[in-house]
Amino acid sequence: MGFIEIIGLIILFVLFSKVSSRVKVLEDLVRSKNFAQPQMQQPVPVAQAVAQPTSISSPVETPVVEQVILPVQPSEGPSHQVPASQATGPSGFELLIAWLREEWLMKLGSLLMLFGFGWFVNTNTWLGPNGSVTLGIVVGAVLLILGAWRIKEELHQGSVFLVLGSSVVLLTVYAARNLFGIFNPYLAFLVIFLSTAFIGLVSVKNKIQGLAVASLILASFAPLLVGIKETNYVSLFTYLLVVILGVIWVVAITGWRNLTLLSIIMVSFHSAPVMMGGSMLTKSTILLFAYALASIFYIANTYALIKFNDNKTKADVITAVINGTFLLVWILAGAQEEWKSLIVLAWMLVFVAGAFLIFRQTQRKIPLYIYTGVGITMLAAATTIELDGGVLTIAYTVESAVISLLMFAALKDHILGQKYSLLLIGPVLVAFSEIDNLQSSRTIFNSHFFAIFILALALLFIALTYRYFGQLNKRTGFFAKLYIAQVMLASIYIYVLIWQAFHIGIDNNSTASMLAIIIYTIIGLITNIYGKVSDSKVYFFYGGTMLILVVLRLLLVDFSSMDNTRRIITFFFIGFLLIVAAVTSRKKKITNNE
Repeated sequence: MGFIEIIGLIILFVLFSKVSSRVKVLEDLVRSKNFAQPQMQQPVPVAQAVAQPTSISSPVETPVVEQVILPVQPSEGPSHQVPASQATGPSGFELLIAWLREEWLMKLGSLLMLFGFGWFVNTNTWLGPNGSVTLGIVVGAVLLILGAWRIKEELHQGSVFLVLGSSVVLLTVYAARNLFGIFNPYLAFLVIFLSTAFIGLVSVKNKIQGLAVASLILASFAPLLVGIKETNYVSLFTYLLVVILGVIWVVAITGWRNLTLLSIIMVSFHSAPVMMGGSMLTKSTILLFAYALASIFYIANTYALIKFNDNKTKADVITAVINGTFLLVWILAGAQEEWKSLIVLAWMLVFVAGAFLIFRQTQRKIPLYIYTGVGITMLAAATTIELDGGVLTIAYTVESAVISLLMFAALKDHILGQKYSLLLIGPVLVAFSEIDNLQSSRTIFNSHFFAIFILALALLFIALTYRYFGQLNKRTGFFAKLYIAQVMLASIYIYVLIWQAFHIGIDNNSTASMLAIIIYTIIGLITNIYGKVSDSKVYFFYGGTMLILVVLRLLLVDFSSMDNTRRIITFFFIGFLLIVAAVTSRKKKITNNE
């Protein structure tokens, strides 16, 4: 046995131990006679126990078996029961130590036997290749049967025998394939599948999740041991498809959704060599398997999120993210160029439909965010495939705004709509490069101009929509006031366009600056006066801040860049406007009605 295989087996034992040790404690509790007929009393304080020697027992609900309870030695004296809400589970290192201490002689002996058998199969010259392979298969089968029989009486020992038996079968198949050339890939896959499927059946029958995890991990080692070449990638994914169907069957019976997450990680791991080393023809063929696998994961994950309406959705959420990423990468790697965007859009609709279906059935927002997030990512990918430059920025802006407004219209929740409006952060950041491109261009109305203009309109439209059509009685928190920042950001982009349009369209920079500053001053005065009249702090301070910035720019920047005539005109005109506004407007106490 090579060094890499030895390390792999050690890792396999460690992974199995972390899960099986947790499940073992729970199953011992279920099997124990004392737990089958619980006799519990309500805890009585010590002082009350002294005053009232006879405690009054009362019936309690049957405890839910979902906690890891460490066995403790019985001790004399009063005991204190820790509430479930305050109990803290053991750490992973503590579980590993506990697992190593329990039946440690058997574990150590099994590991040594596994190493010895691996060396025997690889170097044996007594029985010959056929005899060594036959002996390995027989020994592995006997250990599997022994484990299935022993697990009925001793859960821990039976699990060790089952894992040891399947590991012996894997080592034997590896030797047969890579050393002796006896098995073809199909027969090797069949033998490994039967051994791991047997463990899976035993785990389902005895309700041992850790054993099912070990079975899946062993099954994932099969392609590495068999040795897959590019011509056998179809065989590899056929094998993976069969394994995944078996896993989904187990999940449907037991509800162990962690197996689905582990399965998609396994499929993604085996897909990497194909995408990096496979030919385009091979990728196009395997893409069909990717569609099938992604569909299975999507259906299983959506069904789990609807059926299991609980808070244990972490594995389901991660599965959805990995599934969407897996599918998108495969489409970009294996689909034909002219079909990529359409395929991505089709899958985007599938994920968005799943998001609304899950939310309609469960009213949970986390799956909604994840599924729509996957769909939005696919929409962005399809847009990137088809467009570039300023047109791409425009498309991103329109898509982000439409998604936000659709979520608001569908769910009648302006806070949720504002959360999705954060998608505009992407176009906002891209707009900085569009401003640079607009400055370097010699024309006003081009794709860069319209990219900034449409972004400003989108920000303004979304802000006003959530300001005037949102739930007025629920305006609390960051997202309730986000529309203010959106209005300010939209106005900044509009001011940039005004400045650039004047400086591109007018040859004289002093004249262009003068006209732009006058317009800024008029806008600032209008909003400031409107804030006074309507008792709105937002408009009052917005207009005042804008006027202060205009004056500062005049004094610090434009004073030296303008010629004398335009400088005089600008200062006189803006000063006149400010004086007229101060004289004609009534000063009112500003109240915060926002």
